[in-house]
Amino acid sequence: MCRLALNARISETVHEPPRVAKSGIGHLSVGEISQVERLISLAGNLVAVIGLMMCLVGGVARLLGNFHLFGYSAMTIFIAGTGLMVMACLAKVELLLLRERE
Repeated sequence: MCRLALNARISETVHEPPRVAKSGIGHLSVGEISQVERLISLAGNLVAVIGLMMCLVGGVARLLGNFHLFGYSAMTIFIAGTGLMVMACLAKVELLLLRERE
């Protein structure tokens, strides 16, 4: 009887660590992960469209014989668009990795 009372007191004083959701990342809860995924997806799509437009503008300007556009070289604008599309690809890869962790 005394042993049961002692075990009951010990279990009352021991604090359990906070439980983390299995699909949570760090301190984020399950609902917040979908918001993060949507934000990364939206940012990736937006950067991809901007990059594609920059590549098209720089490429068409160069094909028409214009070496400079908006004060920049047409090839600089084309390369900046390519960089933005690479950034969009990296955002999509990060999105795939976030989904894989769940």
